[in-house]
Amino acid sequence: MAKQEKENQTKNITPDTEAPSGTAKESSVEKDIDNDIYNLPQGDAGSELESLYISHSRCPKFNIIQITAAICVLLVIAGVIKVLLSISAGEKPVGTVEQAVVPVPAEPAAVQTQTQTAEQTPVKAEPPSAAVQPPAPAVEPEPLSLHLAYQYYNQQDYSNAYSTYAALKDRLESNTSDELMEEFLTLRMALCMYKADDLEQAGSLFESIAAAKSPVVCITANYYLCFVRMKQKQFLKARTHAYQALALIDAVDSQTDWAAQMRGDMAYAAGQAITRQVIAMGDSDKDIPPELWLVHGKADPFTFTDTKKLDEFLADGRKKLNRGLLGAEIEKISTDASTARWSASGISVPFEEFISRYASAAGCDVKWFPDCNSDVKTTDSMKRRAITAFIASAEGSDLARILAGCAGFFAATNPNGNIVIKNSIGYKSLSDYTAMLTEEAMSIWRSFVLAYHSDPRQAYAYFSTAVLEAQQNNMTEALAQFRIVVNRYGDSPVAPYALLHSGKLKQSVKNYLGARDDLQLLVEQYPDCPMVDQTYIYLAHTAANLKIYDEALRLYSKVFNLGLSEQSHTDAAYGASQCCFELGEYEETVKWVNRFLSFCDEPAGAKACSAYLLMGKALVKLGKMNDGTAAFKKAISGDLNRDDYADTVINLIRTGIEQQDYVSALDEIEGVRHWLLNRNEAVEVVLLKSRALRLMGLVDKAISNIGDRVDYIDDEQLKAQMLFELVNCYTALKEYENAEKTLIRILTIVKPGPFAHQAALRLAEVLVELKSDQKAVKVCLELAALEPQQDIKGKALELLAIVYERNGQYDKAASVLTENLHRTNDGSGSPSDRKITSAEKEKT
Repeated sequence: MAKQEKENQTKNITPDTEAPSGTAKESSVEKDIDNDIYNLPQGDAGSELESLYISHSRCPKFNIIQITAAICVLLVIAGVIKVLLSISAGEKPVGTVEQAVVPVPAEPAAVQTQTQTAEQTPVKAEPPSAAVQPPAPAVEPEPLSLHLAYQYYNQQDYSNAYSTYAALKDRLESNTSDELMEEFLTLRMALCMYKADDLEQAGSLFESIAAAKSPVVCITANYYLCFVRMKQKQFLKARTHAYQALALIDAVDSQTDWAAQMRGDMAYAAGQAITRQVIAMGDSDKDIPPELWLVHGKADPFTFTDTKKLDEFLADGRKKLNRGLLGAEIEKISTDASTARWSASGISVPFEEFISRYASAAGCDVKWFPDCNSDVKTTDSMKRRAITAFIASAEGSDLARILAGCAGFFAATNPNGNIVIKNSIGYKSLSDYTAMLTEEAMSIWRSFVLAYHSDPRQAYAYFSTAVLEAQQNNMTEALAQFRIVVNRYGDSPVAPYALLHSGKLKQSVKNYLGARDDLQLLVEQYPDCPMVDQTYIYLAHTAANLKIYDEALRLYSKVFNLGLSEQSHTDAAYGASQCCFELGEYEETVKWVNRFLSFCDEPAGAKACSAYLLMGKALVKLGKMNDGTAAFKKAISGDLNRDDYADTVINLIRTGIEQQDYVSALDEIEGVRHWLLNRNEAVEVVLLKSRALRLMGLVDKAISNIGDRVDYIDDEQLKAQMLFELVNCYTALKEYENAEKTLIRILTIVKPGPFAHQAALRLAEVLVELKSDQKAVKVCLELAALEPQQDIKGKALELLAIVYERNGQYDKAASVLTENLHRTNDGSGSPSDRKITSAEKEKT
């Protein structure tokens, strides 16, 4: 019966459809065999297995199921052998093999016999699996203690210090629930990141404990958060954290050195933060290096590692703060009206409650956000910002400023004695916003100068005040503040910068002599200051503005040869080229422009285009018209500023006309961007167009180009210039009567000067052509009596001689010619280049 059941079960076995995957897991066939074995009756197990084994050994043929089962058994045995060998070699199997070894129940005797037979069969050894790795050596636990972490910190090994503090915090969290100690360890982790310049990580950790239950942790976190935000240029956030630290220092032992340092640092940082915000908005911080602002926090209250003392220190101040557990507490602690002082305390109290209680006690009113566009809901939510403070003693205005600063607001007292709360967002105008910030910053600096009179940062307070005054265009007050820095704090690092800014301010108001004195003092007293090359540049600019071009050129050359920086190279070369042009040294001008362009990193920038304009002018002066035109085109193809664009396009048109390339000149005129020209420049373009048309022989078009524009010009000098071009057109058409009338009109409106002399000379020429000799003689004699330029006077005398000769007055003609000849030979004048007509030659 048992055999029949066994055969039936054997027939029902279904082979697996998938081949073994190479792991040591049991196949479905093995499971079936095991099931067959364990399903046998207990009494017949041994005999049945023996008979089954004998019958299989006598039969040389095996079915597919039996072969598969044998292979799986062999694979399991091979895996076991490998594990045993690795254990005997002192290795620990890891990876997939370790996971594959599954414990099986004790096999019956038949299975054990089958296993022994398989062991005797030679099996090809397989290479060890790549997943099997030698076991890692036993890791001893790292020592942990506050003292060890503090040692790492003092040795500036901030990575190990951070890891030690983090491990201590993990150990603390898993064993106790000391919240104050956890806050302390988080603070030390944040300090490690801060010292390692990981500002993002440090800021995140400091923020997590900025409202810590331990007052000293809260103070320190906000103290360093202030400097983190300062370095990140989030200046208004830095100010808020500065006031949040200041508002709690009185809760702990405020007589210690670290507390005094924090108090001074935060008072200074509050003013510095607003100052930098204002300066950044006005882009006037480019001459103030970042290292000048002193944005590093150094105060550290935790200089000990004694656990008991640390516990007491972390809890210090909590009793004082508990006075404000139920709401804001405001108390007047002095009765003198002139020096009334107040105390305030409260934990997470709405700012509105704090300031309202103070206003009620002080007998004043509160005005909220007068210059902002905030709606009612936003205003109410802003008023309810929670702040924590314990201020032992402060004047009313300082108390309001600190409380408002903790909430991110600004508090001021108006002339009526009422408190005005202002917000940094939602302002209606930029000028009002800047004025509010400037007023707040200068108020802080005044308080800082009075309260911290022995602080070495007094010089920076005066310097910051001067910069703010200058940005508000209060030049006199700004110069006075800079002078205080120079006179009182000459050894301060900020003193040379005060002289530099003072010199620049005086330049801006055209006080070039005063600017020269300040800059000269700077290079003499501070020859090693980092901006000495920049100072020489400004000094050279001042000399150029004073038209002392020789001195300016010498200074520019000195800076260029010093080669202190790429910027100094470019500035010096550009300034030297301008001086050479003013001195008439056109070859040197071209050389300096080429030097400038070799250092310029923006070949199409405004300054490079201005240099090409200067080069073009110099080349034209040298008679190199083609090269000059190429330089002008190079300039106009770049990013010219408005003034240089007008100068370039006018010179380009004028050069084309002088080269008789009238078509190119007219093309340039058609492409002019007229919206970039002022009134004088627009008139100049009109005149150049008429001149080009006239010289091309298109005189009627030239007259039409001027047309009725003359009547719409209210400036008499510009009108005279356009009328003079009409005279040129009339004389080209030999319409001398119209020319005479127009010249008389010019002389009635033009101012005395060279242009009036030129118009009078042209009138004399027209009268000679009209043979109005009496009028011509009168005009020539009056013109000569005005002592005009020598060339104009010479031409007037020539015309006078022609008239005398034409009328038979040869003695007078000879006398005039002799006078003109003597004037030319003795160097007082130059020969006239006027062409004498053939008729005049015959008369002569």
